[in-house]
Amino acid sequence: MVELPYSHVYGEPGEAPKGKVPWIDDDGYILGDSTFIINYLKRKYGDRLDARLSMRERALGHAVKRMLEESLYFVSS
Repeated sequence: MVELPYSHVYGEPGEAPKGKVPWIDDDGYILGDSTFIINYLKRKYGDRLDARLSMRERALGHAVKRMLEESLYFVSS
């Protein structure tokens, strides 16, 4: 989405730092957990996605993200 070069590498979740996907290896710096990955990439390469958002829009996006990541569970029957 932000046009950073990348390549897909297949691996087992057990190889990941937290034992689950996603994880990245950025020039030898290995990091797991999507929230940590996004924050790391924003710090290193700049915030290309949210830079134009107002504080209100950022707050709303944060609230929705937290709700989806932490509070919404799907139960199969």
